[in-house]
Amino acid sequence: MLKEKGGVLKSKHTQPQLVVFLIGTLVSFFSVASSEIENTLTQEKHTQTSVSLTEILASSVARGNTNVEDIPSYQSSTWLAASPAVGLSYLSSQEDFGSDEAEVSVNLSIKSALQREIDQKLVKINKDIRLQQSDLRKLYLSGLIRESLWSHKIAKANESYIQKKLSILKRLQENNEQLVLAGETSDYGLLLIKKETINTEIKALENQQVLQKWKIQYQAITGQTITSMKKMPDIIEDKFELSQTNISQHPKALFLTSNWQQQRLMTKANTSDADPWTVSAIAKTIDTAGFKDNQLGLSFEIPLSFVEVNSQSLKNQSDQSKAQFELEYRKNYLEINQQLNKHSVDRQFLIRKQNLLKRSLDLSKKIMKQIEHLKAQNEMGQELVLRRVIDAIEIQNENAVISLLIQQNNSLLRQAVGISL
Repeated sequence: MLKEKGGVLKSKHTQPQLVVFLIGTLVSFFSVASSEIENTLTQEKHTQTSVSLTEILASSVARGNTNVEDIPSYQSSTWLAASPAVGLSYLSSQEDFGSDEAEVSVNLSIKSALQREIDQKLVKINKDIRLQQSDLRKLYLSGLIRESLWSHKIAKANESYIQKKLSILKRLQENNEQLVLAGETSDYGLLLIKKETINTEIKALENQQVLQKWKIQYQAITGQTITSMKKMPDIIEDKFELSQTNISQHPKALFLTSNWQQQRLMTKANTSDADPWTVSAIAKTIDTAGFKDNQLGLSFEIPLSFVEVNSQSLKNQSDQSKAQFELEYRKNYLEINQQLNKHSVDRQFLIRKQNLLKRSLDLSKKIMKQIEHLKAQNEMGQELVLRRVIDAIEIQNENAVISLLIQQNNSLLRQAVGISL
């Protein structure tokens, strides 16, 4: 006969009854945790990016802005290549009937048509570079935010299962302690449970440190304080397909290209083709004996740009700029391609592992049916059933975490191709 008193199962056959209690715990855990796993797995079907993530990124970008109000803003002239210059000259004759001459000229250095065209292109490229710098900063901060949120989310999932494991172990320990005190079983099973409890508490402590680490990083990046009332935001992103990859549109690739175009135009602006024209307005007075002549006129100095007079140093500068661009662009291409290949291989691995874990979960359910059959015959030992309880928790945990890892991998792919939050 079985008697239940104060949560303790008492019988002349305590060992079989304890096994039945363990099996009941395992069955109960499986039925509850399985539904939770299904909810976790369905999360990856949601593809709508949270609006708050965009706001968080904007806040993070604004948080690090430098106050540029005191930095002077320079404006370029549309027509003048240099500041106007004034020329003064006076010539006094040493002869009795000689003439004295006085001349005043205003010299204007006028930009050539090519120089004005280069200036217009430089203005546009400068705007592009500033936007690309902003995009690179957003991408960098997006990577840090993604890392913080996903790592924290995975650690939170682990914490949930660690706490469930500790809860089950606590119930088993309390039951075993009462049976040992009653002298109805040895303390062997109790020692096993205590040892497993300590190991689990160590994991809980380590996981708590991980949670704290990512929470601190998130707060440092965004400036948002995480409290018991304000949790870490959820992160859900649209699924990325590798067929969408276009490395040439990556913010870093665009930035390198714009920089090189800027260098090319600046080099071209220093060539003889872009030399300015000089226009002078001249006023001249000739004073002779009994006669004074005032003269006004214009002078034009136009460079003959069809004559090549560019220096070797300018050519070397242009060649070096091109070689540096090609090196940096190729390096950036290989780095992005390497990241994409790595994350693509990881995605395939995680999907295959998820499929295997699902099969493992199905097998565990079938094993449960066999345990139900064996418990009636008292063929399951206490230690073996305890092991099954722990295995069940770990399988459920892995199923939950693998789904998050696949979603995290999707974020890593988006980060690698230059998609910000």
